[in-house]
Amino acid sequence: MGCCVNTLTFFFTNGRGNDIQQVYDWIYSCLLHRAYLDGSLYYTVEMFLYRLSRFIYKVPEVRPRLVPLFKERITERFGLAGDATILAMRLIAAAVVGLDSPVDYDRLLELQETNGSWTGYFYGFLRTGMLVGNNGFSTAVAINAIEGMRQLRLTGQPANFRAWD
Repeated sequence: MGCCVNTLTFFFTNGRGNDIQQVYDWIYSCLLHRAYLDGSLYYTVEMFLYRLSRFIYKVPEVRPRLVPLFKERITERFGLAGDATILAMRLIAAAVVGLDSPVDYDRLLELQETNGSWTGYFYGFLRTGMLVGNNGFSTAVAINAIEGMRQLRLTGQPANFRAWD
């Protein structure tokens, strides 16, 4: 699902969204029916919602259809367990649509390592249980999430993630 969202973002930002309308409808259906809740073979639920929030952020014309339902779905995730990467992706996805999750924000701050970094995973192998992560990626996502939440709290407006522009 996440790769399909990346493809949607690419096509829509290049003026070709009509060419993959069926994929867009399928992603909407996955969101509507919560088909993403078991994750995918390799990626977490939050990775899907994070990628979908990037699509919403970069493609304004999809916001009327996606944002109301997306807000419901991301709110359902607030307060659930997760490592730093999962929490940060959840916070970014929420901030894109103007939502704040103080419990996830506080938990993310608590997970900061003594050296200033964050640890988390973004990829896994279900058969072996092996998880793949990168502290640099986790730290970058955590910093973006914290900045996004601070911006949202200061302005009351959905966060602006310049790295996605």
